[in-house]
Amino acid sequence: MYSHPDILSTTASGKHARYRAQYDIYSMGLVLLEIGLWRTLDTIRPRCKDDEDFRRRVQTEYCDKLQAKMGLIYWRAVQRCLNNDFNLEKEPFANEEDFSLQVAFEKHVICELERCFA
Repeated sequence: MYSHPDILSTTASGKHARYRAQYDIYSMGLVLLEIGLWRTLDTIRPRCKDDEDFRRRVQTEYCDKLQAKMGLIYWRAVQRCLNNDFNLEKEPFANEEDFSLQVAFEKHVICELERCFA
């Protein structure tokens, strides 16, 4: 349930997709969603008809509930994790993808979450 949807897909040659940092960030978004809703994914999953429905509802319906409970800043941080929304082309070091993602994650998730609890 915590795996990024692309991790299960295979390439044309039949190989699984290579690891990417975005997969861990997606999983972090799911954990933050659980914390914010005070519900585990195990309690959400049975209400969905399949994996695709589960992932769609997590990114829409359940995240919408999160905003009312945790506020806009927390909700936006979770949305960024689940949707890989880091505007990397606008970040410094954009030509160095891994470092740029790390900087963007710290700026748009870690620093924003710190604002929630300051």
